[in-house]
Amino acid sequence: MVLTHLKQHGTSLYDALSVRFDPNHTAELQPVLRGLKEYGYIDVSPDKMVTITTFGLQQFEAEDLK
Repeated sequence: MVLTHLKQHGTSLYDALSVRFDPNHTAELQPVLRGLKEYGYIDVSPDKMVTITTFGLQQFEAEDLK
């Protein structure tokens, strides 16, 4: 879901993703974002902008997660 959003809409603020995918503030999204970053699917800049990496995009397309 996060990769789909980033592919369709481009770079997003980290906090905006949290609001979009975790509107009840359950903190369930935080481990997902950390995992995506740890495995190289996304990059989080110092100003908290989240982008899908080239690797992430390749994996997204390879898995046909559209």
